Amino acid sequence: MKQKRNKSKLNGKIFFALAIILIGIVAYLYINQDAVIDNKIQSPEKIQVSNNIQELRWENMPITYSFSESCVGQIVPRVEWAFDIITNATNHSVYFKEVTSNADISFICYSGQNIEDKFITEGLATTTSEGNIITEATIEFWSVSEDTRPASCQYFPSLELHEILHTFGFGHIENNHYNIMYPYVEECLKEIEKKNLVTIDGKSFYPADDFDIEQSDCMNYIYSNGEISGTCEGLMNN
Repeated sequence: MKQKRNKSKLNGKIFFALAIILIGIVAYLYINQDAVIDNKIQSPEKIQVSNNIQELRWENMPITYSFSESCVGQIVPRVEWAFDIITNATNHSVYFKEVTSNADISFICYSGQNIEDKFITEGLATTTSEGNIITEATIEFWSVSEDTRPASCQYFPSLELHEILHTFGFGHIENNHYNIMYPYVEECLKEIEKKNLVTIDGKSFYPADDFDIEQSDCMNYIYSNGEISGTCEGLMNN
């Protein structure tokens, strides 16, 4: 009888301890529910890069970004696809993080507007800098409907990538209509390596996983702090 009583007391203590732990977990989740539900609430820790490069550049990584509530549909995944292309092309020396406020790059979207000028992006990038350091940028997309895109632009984020590259200081390339920074297009003429044919919704295409070598070489030079050789001559805005 005594042994059973001791065992019962032990079980009671274990149950009490587990109850205290469970209450603590619930309290923690309640207090930190915003951070648990959305880890974009808190701004990430910044790492300084490219100390010795005189080209126009972002100074810290990651580059943070946010979307206005009007950025709906395919625009968000296409922007994030463009970010992934840049990250991969720069061997992860350039990378991005979504936040809910105080973003480095802010995306604002509008729908249903008729744009007469056929810029590749149907949009506008505005960049603020101090000296050669880019401090913030805004990208406005004037039509977020995929129906407005040329057929050849449907399955590569040329529109988004073009505008994002403007926020890195890249200007238009007027003499090469195959370059991602060519300003006027009726088609997305970017040349891509034809491999791994993909079919989506009955349409076949060759997915591209990089962008033009001129811009990617320049970015690798800048964001490796000159450790990777390259040139940005003729590519950057003055």
